[in-house]
Amino acid sequence: MHTIPEPASVLLVGLALLGLGVWSRRALKTQS
Repeated sequence: MHTIPEPASVLLVGLALLGLGVWSRRALKTQS
């Protein structure tokens, strides 16, 4: 993972968190 710079890894983590947030919101909406 040394080929990936820190800024890129931070962006990937941010996108992952955003994706989880949207998915969780959709799951809650479908359950309720």
